[in-house]
Amino acid sequence: MRTLNRRIDAYLDKGHGEAFLRDPRLASIVEQALLYFDGQRYSLIERNPVEAGLCEKREDWVFSSAGRRVAVERAASAGR
Repeated sequence: MRTLNRRIDAYLDKGHGEAFLRDPRLASIVEQALLYFDGQRYSLIERNPVEAGLCEKREDWVFSSAGRRVAVERAASAGR
C-alpha cells in the first residue's frame, strides 16, 4: 500500500490529474470556507508545533497562519 501511495504522490507531483483549485470559482469557495472559521477552530493546530518543541512561538512555525494573525494583531494594537 505504501508503494502505491508513493506512486500516486509522484504522479500528482508531476502535475497530472485534475487541479480543481486552479478554477478561481472553486478556489474561492475553499478559501472562504477556511477563512470562515479562521481564529475559531484552528488555534489548537497552531499551538501543536510549540507543544512539540519545534519552535518557541506559534508565529515562528513556517507552516502556520499564526504569523499573519500576530502581525494583524500587532498592527491593530499599534493603531489604537
